[in-house]
Amino acid sequence: MHQNLFELVDELKADPDYRHRFQFVFNDTEIKTGYIARALAQFQRTLISGNSRYDKFIRGEKGGMLNEEERRGLQIVQEKCMGCHQGALFTDNLYHNNGLDGDFSNEDFEGIFQGRFRVTRDPADLGKYKTPSLRNLFGRAPICTMDALVPSWMYWNTIPVA
Repeated sequence: MHQNLFELVDELKADPDYRHRFQFVFNDTEIKTGYIARALAQFQRTLISGNSRYDKFIRGEKGGMLNEEERRGLQIVQEKCMGCHQGALFTDNLYHNNGLDGDFSNEDFEGIFQGRFRVTRDPADLGKYKTPSLRNLFGRAPICTMDALVPSWMYWNTIPVA
């Protein structure tokens, strides 16, 4: 999506069909960022990608041959990413601070800049966000990591997932 979430709220509010749909689903006349996040999460659960060449390679199935570039990419992922992006879904399903921010005093926009803290109210959760899957990465950049912002070309050219 790569769109400012608060601009999206305004765009959705301007569309009578979306206003109606949000009211129907969430039983609320207001369109909130939390509702958008829930709707997006529900959509993302429909994304299925478990039969790529990479998956076949891991399972040792026919059609699972990786070329040299893909094998190099897999090695990079194993060395640099698997600490958090592990398993078949490339996520540990845990919450981490990616190290990009150090000031979490901004409570604007429903506390979105505070990470998991906005849910738990535990100071240890300030700036922590759930490790996203590396599945279905095409077009999702930049990727925030503990070390840097990694451009999409690096992921697209090195992670053999569908």
